[in-house]
Amino acid sequence: MRIVIISLSALILLTSLSSGVEYKVITNGEKIYLSNPDLDLLKADDLTALGWYYHFSLGDNERAKTLFVNSLHRNPADTDALEGLFIIEFLMG
Repeated sequence: MRIVIISLSALILLTSLSSGVEYKVITNGEKIYLSNPDLDLLKADDLTALGWYYHFSLGDNERAKTLFVNSLHRNPADTDALEGLFIIEFLMG
């Protein structure tokens, strides 16, 4: 399954990925909680979506930066992750 962003203040992680790893549902801008902190199972787009969530909703730019970098390692052509990294490093840095 994929991560679905309802809005910048609400993120829903569907109950499981294809591997069967369980994730929790967190909404309304509360801190996200992953029952398994190993993000290796997520696709580049999912990492990018989480990066934007951490940046906009939680204000955690260090975690967002890590997620954007991991996304770019998986898909160097991910322009959304590149834009997020640029904003954090050069415009907010």
